Amino acid sequence: MAGADELLRVPNHHKQCGPEVETRSGRYVGYFENRHGEQLVFVYDRGDAAATLYHGDNDWEPVEVIDGRQTELILDDAELLWL
Repeated sequence: MAGADELLRVPNHHKQCGPEVETRSGRYVGYFENRHGEQLVFVYDRGDAAATLYHGDNDWEPVEVIDGRQTELILDDAELLWL
């Protein structure tokens, strides 16, 4: 359970070390888990041209996202809608 000063704590379902995402003012962090239990984390600093997407099934490697689009991963319909 998250502590009083935490909004969300998410366990890592993947064997690889996950990204360390720092929360701070001006940063949007989104979380999605697909129907297979694969986890995705979206990080965007307001004012930046690009965001970063981490996908547990992609060994948590960072993927650049611009205008809601990325070219490195094959995402299913639910993942694309979330992104």
